[in-house]
Amino acid sequence: MSEHTDLRHIMGVGIAITRGSAASLSFCYSLLLLTMCRNLLTKLKEFSIHQFIPVDSHIQFHKIVACTALFFTILHSVGHVVNFYHVSTQPVEHLRCLTKEMNFPSDKKFTVSYWLFQTLTGLTGLVLYVIVCVIFIFAHPTVRKRAFKYFWITHSLYIVMFVLSIAHGLGRLTGPPRFWMFFIGPGIIFVLDQIISLRTKYMSLDILEVVLLPSDVTKIKFYRPPNFKYLSGELIATFNMSQVLSV
Repeated sequence: MSEHTDLRHIMGVGIAITRGSAASLSFCYSLLLLTMCRNLLTKLKEFSIHQFIPVDSHIQFHKIVACTALFFTILHSVGHVVNFYHVSTQPVEHLRCLTKEMNFPSDKKFTVSYWLFQTLTGLTGLVLYVIVCVIFIFAHPTVRKRAFKYFWITHSLYIVMFVLSIAHGLGRLTGPPRFWMFFIGPGIIFVLDQIISLRTKYMSLDILEVVLLPSDVTKIKFYRPPNFKYLSGELIATFNMSQVLSV
């Protein structure tokens, strides 16, 4: 491929930023699923491997990975803006290297707005950015304490986020989609973990005492039925509070 039609030459440093951050955020968002596999985490406590993996700190680890993913999401978005600017200033004949799936039937120059609002990559990217911002805003400790219900609802948007993330790369503007490579393993494990949760038996418990302890720890004392068996550190889902507690 000649120099004047080289992808790196056309998009400049933006292509390096976009591809590098895309791989990083793909890894982080996929890793987030594993931090929420509660049945898997509980099972790991039965093996000696839990001595080397901080299973009980999965929430803190989830937050760290999420913040890392947010950083690379912003970086990825900036890279795409740089890419679209450079592409919009190039003659059409120089854009043949972008993708074989795209046709340029005329010599019309495509503006930044075209790449943002009239391409699959641009549209899905904008929606993804909005979803990520909404999730992080309602996940902020201040907002979460005052509107936990909305935190729970907005976090449910992760399904839409992953679907759009897969679709985001189908435009093949800078190369073949790779997000699925990071997602498929953790995704399968997460789905199986959710299926196990759905098959779990539920029972109503009478709460005897609720005490707010230091460091935002909530103590809940309830009557334990004779047939209720549990392991230390096991997770219990409480539907009325939309919370998951550690025993």
